[in-house]
Amino acid sequence: MIEVSASPSRHSPTQSPRHQQQQQQSTKLTPLTPTNGTRASSHSPTQPQTSDPASARAADPKTYLLNSYTRGKIHDCLCYPSGGLSLSGTLGWKMMEYLPFRRMDLQPDGSWKPIIWPLPCGEVRDIPETVKIHNSVIRRMNADPKYRPGNLIVGGGGRGVRRAPKSAGIGEWEVLREEGSLVGEVLVKRATVEKGLVEKP
Repeated sequence: MIEVSASPSRHSPTQSPRHQQQQQQSTKLTPLTPTNGTRASSHSPTQPQTSDPASARAADPKTYLLNSYTRGKIHDCLCYPSGGLSLSGTLGWKMMEYLPFRRMDLQPDGSWKPIIWPLPCGEVRDIPETVKIHNSVIRRMNADPKYRPGNLIVGGGGRGVRRAPKSAGIGEWEVLREEGSLVGEVLVKRATVEKGLVEKP
């Protein structure tokens, strides 16, 4: 039986020059430090990290939420390439806007009625007066002068104004619940509270 040693010694058999060269190269490699026992990394754990105040602010959860609320990309499936869909997906969506699908339509009295005609033709979404909106919508309207959804500010349903004029402002809103919370704050139109259409908890 031949005993194989884990490390070369004077009792080891003569090694080939190629094997000796590989062994010499392996001793010159930087030892790898495992991270959490999952994967080795060539970076030392004591390596100093650069402290960038701007990056630290961006990593803050509050700042991240505010930036996403006011600067996040708005998707419109009927627009290419800003809609978030492929060209074929955008064309397919546009085709469906001119097909007589049955859909729910907002009536002047606030009720909903199933209709087929008139065709949607890319109209905006119907929004009732008693709608409850997230605070990110108000923050976006205050931060972005181009973001003026007519169906929310002016009303009138899908066949109303697509973009509200500047003279209409952003409407009058009142906090319904969780005031001050970036995640949970919800608002309603002040007029619906005054009319008793929406009850505050």
